[in-house]
Amino acid sequence: MTNLPHGIIVDDIGLSGVLIPEKQTERTIFLRAEPWVPEQTRPFFATAQVEGNQCSLPMLLTVKKVDAKSEVAKGQ
Repeated sequence: MTNLPHGIIVDDIGLSGVLIPEKQTERTIFLRAEPWVPEQTRPFFATAQVEGNQCSLPMLLTVKKVDAKSEVAKGQ
């Protein structure tokens, strides 16, 4: 992933990164923000680590703080 802010982590990428098997055209990824990452919106994109380094269309990441009280209510 390119242009992700500091503190945004791609979860569960494995040892070789995010891999898309040969006969598939898409893959779900999970991003996690550390608690100290400020609220923001910014474009980012995925880049292939193969010949040509093709990249995805731009995607938009929005980081918002979660109200701790509402999260506690959801967990009950």
